Order: sequence, then structure tokens, then C-alpha cells
Amino acid sequence: YYRIWLAVAGSKEVRRLSAPARYPYYDAPKSLPKYIRYQATVMPVNVNGEGPVSEPSEVVHFHPRELNRSQDKEAPMPRNKRWVTK
Repeated sequence: YYRIWLAVAGSKEVRRLSAPARYPYYDAPKSLPKYIRYQATVMPVNVNGEGPVSEPSEVVHFHPRELNRSQDKEAPMPRNKRWVTK
């Protein structure tokens, strides 16, 4: 399994998680606040003991607005408002 430390960027707050090693991904629990910037550090653990701790990741922010920006590389076209009068 893996030990995961999610450090809140710019703070001393750290959240600790454990993830199984069976899958190439891990969904964070729903109790984890989404609109906070995190840095992840991972350490593998097996029957032989603990492995080396990884370097902290780049800052990750789980906000829908930022997730949409990463998917859309180009800036969206500006919208024109049309007013209909009778």
C-alpha cells in the first residue's frame, strides 16, 4: 500500500491517507475539502518495510474552474449578448 501526505500549501496542516497498491489511481475520500491547494508526498510500504519518500508534487487545486482550464488549452470565445425586444 501507499502512505500519502496531502500538505495544504502555505500551511503546516497535513492530511494522511492510505491507498491500496492494486490500482494505478486513488480517489480521494469525499470528506477531503476540494477547494484547497494541496501538495502530495507518497511513500510505498510493503512486507519488507517502508520505501523512500517521494519529492512533494506541484501544487494541485481541486476546483472545477481550474480543472476546466487544464482541459481547454485555448481561451474560450467571448459571448455576445443578444437582447430580444418586442
